Amino acid sequence: MVSVMSSLDHAGRPAPQILPRRVRARAGGAVRPRGAAALYGVAVFVAAFLLFQVEPIMGRLILPWFGGSAAVWTVALMFFQVVLVLGYLYAHLLVRYVRPDRQMFVHVPVLLASLAVLPILPDAAWRPVGGQDPTLRILGLLAVTVGPPFFVLCTCGPLFQAWYARTHGEPYRLFSLSNGASLLGLLSYPLIVEPRLGTHAQAYVWSAAYALFIALAILITVRSSRAAESTVALRAAESGARAPGWFDRLRWLALAATPSLLTLAVTNHLTRNVAPIPLLWVLPLAVYLLSLIICFESDSGYRRSLFLPLLPVVLLLVAINLFPGDLEVGIFGQIAFFIGALLVMCTVCHGELSRLKPAPEYLTGFYLVVAVGGALGGLLVAVLAPQVLSDYFELAFGIVLCAVVIAVAVLGDLLGRGLRRLWLRRALALAVLAGTAVLGIYVVGRVQAYDRGARLVARDFYGVSSVRDVGGRGPQAQRVLYSGTIVHGQQFLAPSQALTPVSYYGQSSGLGQLMREEHRSPGPERIGVIGLGAGTIAAYGRTGDSYRFYEIDPLDISIARTWFSFLRLSPARVDVVSGDGRLSLEREPGQHFNVLVADAFNGDSVPIHLMTLQAFELYFRQLAPGGVLAVNVSNRFLNLTPVVARVAGALGKQAIRIEDPGDGSESVYRSSVWILITGNRTLAAKLARVKHAELLAPTNSTRLWTDDYSNVLASLKAVQ
Repeated sequence: MVSVMSSLDHAGRPAPQILPRRVRARAGGAVRPRGAAALYGVAVFVAAFLLFQVEPIMGRLILPWFGGSAAVWTVALMFFQVVLVLGYLYAHLLVRYVRPDRQMFVHVPVLLASLAVLPILPDAAWRPVGGQDPTLRILGLLAVTVGPPFFVLCTCGPLFQAWYARTHGEPYRLFSLSNGASLLGLLSYPLIVEPRLGTHAQAYVWSAAYALFIALAILITVRSSRAAESTVALRAAESGARAPGWFDRLRWLALAATPSLLTLAVTNHLTRNVAPIPLLWVLPLAVYLLSLIICFESDSGYRRSLFLPLLPVVLLLVAINLFPGDLEVGIFGQIAFFIGALLVMCTVCHGELSRLKPAPEYLTGFYLVVAVGGALGGLLVAVLAPQVLSDYFELAFGIVLCAVVIAVAVLGDLLGRGLRRLWLRRALALAVLAGTAVLGIYVVGRVQAYDRGARLVARDFYGVSSVRDVGGRGPQAQRVLYSGTIVHGQQFLAPSQALTPVSYYGQSSGLGQLMREEHRSPGPERIGVIGLGAGTIAAYGRTGDSYRFYEIDPLDISIARTWFSFLRLSPARVDVVSGDGRLSLEREPGQHFNVLVADAFNGDSVPIHLMTLQAFELYFRQLAPGGVLAVNVSNRFLNLTPVVARVAGALGKQAIRIEDPGDGSESVYRSSVWILITGNRTLAAKLARVKHAELLAPTNSTRLWTDDYSNVLASLKAVQ
């Protein structure tokens, strides 16, 4: 994962001699040690803070263009990890192979060149044009929009700390400051920045702050090069420390890759299987940073005697509770469990990594290998896993990898100098190996058994979809489409009931009540639907009607056509448009829909860009005069009613909320909440009188969501 780390050796290896203060003062010109500490401290703090602020800012800016999927965040993190590697590689090469007094002639032009891409606002030309996998497009967009500034910020951690250590001493406080600033930058975004600033304002403020930081970075770069005369004496004193070997670097790589993989795997697990809320994108990364602070701030932070015995217990508990439904402790209990487990796993990995720190002259090389490991973990989750795994099995793989990597670290001590008695060393080594093997066999068995009974399990960029048959062979037998744990559609298997609308779309639902009114009007109807699911809404189609579905996920389109028959059996003419619903509607001429259904908010990551003022203005441009916008806000985690009511009021439309309790069992007719929005006051009055209906009064108590502003955290429900 992206991190700002520094460390010096305290494992008994010879440390380099530090120049006397008077020598450092002469070499540094007018900057005295205390003044230098303050200058470097401010620079390190600002760099780390900006580094972890720009990640969520860019994620929030580009998320609407790619369907609002959580995978966008995963791909963005992978990009930042790769750029971190490049930044650390640059810092390593600059420190190791460029004369200290010449380094400013290389680095200052790099700093200035990064200003060319400001402000960090993405070009609309990068918007996708279809439903293809957008991974490469996201990476390209990030590269040209924020790549250079992010690269520069990544170089600052190792460069500033190496320069400070070269002329002023051990940079322990800089290390602590950088990780604290990283954590502050990450957590302040959802809690302070996002609720108060629009996305464009965030980009402009960040860009201005970055420009000011470049001025500070240039000052430090120039002063460091001018103070480099004393480095000859310092380099002469650097001797006696063992150079890291290939096995050392391999262990650094494994111990850095494992917590990175685990962090993204836990993020996927929580957002897909527990609660798809944006805060859960931030919490795992914050825990990852916290583990770095614990392990690298001082040698006493990581207590091996405490964390190592705790790790097998945590790994076993996670293995037992790998899949949805395993852990029956409520949503917040599950979040606490997996976040706590992640903290233990990351702390052990980073703690063992901190025990392998090299001498300071090899510090930038250490950073580089650690960054490569972090990027490798991100690549495994963001790129490789969707191609080779049918479900979100990264967490299962991650806990086995963690067990193997830590087992190797422990075995190294046991077989080396850890214990005096040979038989005890061998017994403990055998126990570690046996425990790791048993855990691996158990996890593999659980993974193989998990998808048994499913008719289909498939995965692509947008998530995992599964098809299962439930209800036995009787009249209640159904086929159900799941996205993670969220039901996205279902259908009776009996041919006589195949066109019965069920789940959120039954006759008593808000949509069902609306279609009953629409069917009373003579002539054919044009119905638009954003979000396909199983295609259930096509069951309302009549001969002569036209139904047009917009679906961003190609896998969902394939499943609806192959495993469900709503689209095929509907008497209406049915078309399916592949691509983001809003972007597709923007490219199309006026469709003059009688009804436009927005059905993309009942689970997974809520596509915010489909619920803004600008989106609703587009919807009504595509509706016929007096047409109705039907919004499915059935969501277990978010209360979206105030958001929709606020937008409807801003457009001068009337909104009717219909909350249908379903059949009570949630097996056929699921409870649903629909909001019907129209400028046709006569129709609105009729809809307001149906069962479970409520006419929503215009209100200004909720801030209007726009393309520039939204606040999902404010819509969270208190769900247990």
